[in-house]
Amino acid sequence: MELVFELITAALFDLSILLLVLRLAAGKGHTNQGFYRFLSATFGVGFLMSIAANRIANGSIADLVLLMLGFMLSYTAFVFTFPITKKERPNEIH
Repeated sequence: MELVFELITAALFDLSILLLVLRLAAGKGHTNQGFYRFLSATFGVGFLMSIAANRIANGSIADLVLLMLGFMLSYTAFVFTFPITKKERPNEIH
């Protein structure tokens, strides 16, 4: 039963980070970039610590996969908090 709760918790954390990534990708988080950067970095550290705890305790592979997915999503959200300048954009049609 404990494994079921761990999987549900990891899946819900992944869903929350996915919603954050979608919000940042849509450009709706441009006013609070510092907050979202801190939030995504904190989630990333939490997922890394959970991955380490999973490996130390010989946890399930399904939980490990969800935690790794969460880390990758939080890393993606962290990257989306940095603005793209005009020089860094690919060639645009004018």
